[in-house]
Amino acid sequence: MGNNNNETDKLYIQGLLLVIIGPILWAINGNVGSYLIKYKGITPEHITMLRLLLSGIILIIVEFYKKRQEIFYIFKDKTDVLRLLYLSFLGLMTMQYSYFVAVKYSNAATTTIIQSMGPFFIVIITSIRAKKSPTKNISFALIFALIGEFLLVTHGNIDQLAITPRALVFGLLAAIGLTNYNLSPIQLQKKYDTSLIMGWAMLIAGIGFTICFRPLSIPIEYSPSTILGLSYVVILGTLIPFISYLKGSKIIGPQRSSILTLSEPVMSTIIAVLFFDESFIIIDYIGIAIVIFALFLLNKPEKAKLI
Repeated sequence: MGNNNNETDKLYIQGLLLVIIGPILWAINGNVGSYLIKYKGITPEHITMLRLLLSGIILIIVEFYKKRQEIFYIFKDKTDVLRLLYLSFLGLMTMQYSYFVAVKYSNAATTTIIQSMGPFFIVIITSIRAKKSPTKNISFALIFALIGEFLLVTHGNIDQLAITPRALVFGLLAAIGLTNYNLSPIQLQKKYDTSLIMGWAMLIAGIGFTICFRPLSIPIEYSPSTILGLSYVVILGTLIPFISYLKGSKIIGPQRSSILTLSEPVMSTIIAVLFFDESFIIIDYIGIAIVIFALFLLNKPEKAKLI
């Protein structure tokens, strides 16, 4: 019995670490993307196309060499194809493109806090499906995390958000995309490997996006910093965190995973301070402390549930 409990604990910790990798790399990615858009002439269309297409191609090539006989199995079931298309366009593409458009019209920190409405949607949807209210711990963790984020990115002053209508609309679209990204792969992951699902979803979304938005018609001036930034966006900002996050989410569940992503604004702000000469004031530290407290509150009861 004790061994089973230990194995359960180890699995939970593994899932937790896999999920946390996502916000860390995404926090860096948001700042890198903001830099490319504002200083290197790269558009949200360029970033979205490259993230989806290149990441999808890499994953499919890897899966082809690992399990070439199973690579097209997902297309044999019409229901699975519809789920894959939903994940591709209403999950991945919506989340990624809307996020960087919102960054273009505001900044990474503001966009991230708007996108953090996603966990609200996830908690509501999963609660409706389960026909029960969210637990008190989940509810309080979400409330505290959002309060901490608010203090962190606004210095406690709502006027400092300076949200333009476009930034607000695309930020909320990114939140909807985040919700779909968390919830739509659940059934697919019961039948197929996460890497295969993500590979096809990214490739399909990338092809569809390229056809619709035609980012190739906009020239890019390549420089060493631009190439380095785009390389990060594709590999460390997309490929690794998306797979890691979904695998972790499969273990600890979409509600807990989505709330853990609320640490992303904290990390994003820290990165901005270290690399973009931003500065902290006392209210920022209070916000960080509240978010950290929320994460502890979220995780305190989870082991008991799994034992």
